[in-house]
Amino acid sequence: MALSALMIALVGTMPILSLAAELTSEPRAGMGAGSGVGTGSGVGTGAGALGSGLGACTLEGSLILAYQNNPQLNAQRAATRATDENVTTALAGYRPRVTGTSSLTEQYIDQVVKATSAAGPPIYAQSKGAAAASSFGLTTTQTLFNGFQTGNRTRQAEGQVFAARETLRSSEQTVPRPPRT
Repeated sequence: MALSALMIALVGTMPILSLAAELTSEPRAGMGAGSGVGTGSGVGTGAGALGSGLGACTLEGSLILAYQNNPQLNAQRAATRATDENVTTALAGYRPRVTGTSSLTEQYIDQVVKATSAAGPPIYAQSKGAAAASSFGLTTTQTLFNGFQTGNRTRQAEGQVFAARETLRSSEQTVPRPPRT
C-alpha cells in the first residue's frame, strides 16, 4: 500500500506516471497474491515489478520517453540552451578584445620618356618597375571600468537562464499523458 501512495504522489507532479499507479493498485490476471504487484507487499517488490519491462513507469523512463516524443519539450530545451549562451556573451565584457588589421598595396610603374635633340631623331627611354607596400597592426583593448555594465549584463543573463530553466520545469510538469492502449 505504501508503494501505491508513493506513486499517486508522483502522479500529482508527473501526469505520465498515472499508468504506473494503476498497475500497482489493482491485481491483474495471472498475478496471484504472492506476485508483489497489486498486493502492497512492499516497496522493494513493487519497484522491481515496475522496473522490469514497463519502461515508462519509472520516473527516468517517463522523462526519456517524453523528451524523445514531445517536440514542445525539445523546443523548450533548445530555447533554454540558447538562453544559456547569453551568459557567455555577457561575461565577454570582462575579457580583452583583440583587433587585427592588414593592408597590401602594390604599384606598377611603366614610364616612357621622349628626349629630343636638334641633331637627330627623338630618343625614347622606357623604365618599368613594381613596388609593394604592406602593413599590419594588432590592437588589444582591456576595459578597466564601464560603469558596472558588464556585471549588470551578467546578472541579467543569469536571471534569464534561471527563468528559462523554470519554464522548462513547468513544461516538464505539464507533459500530456500518452494515450492508454
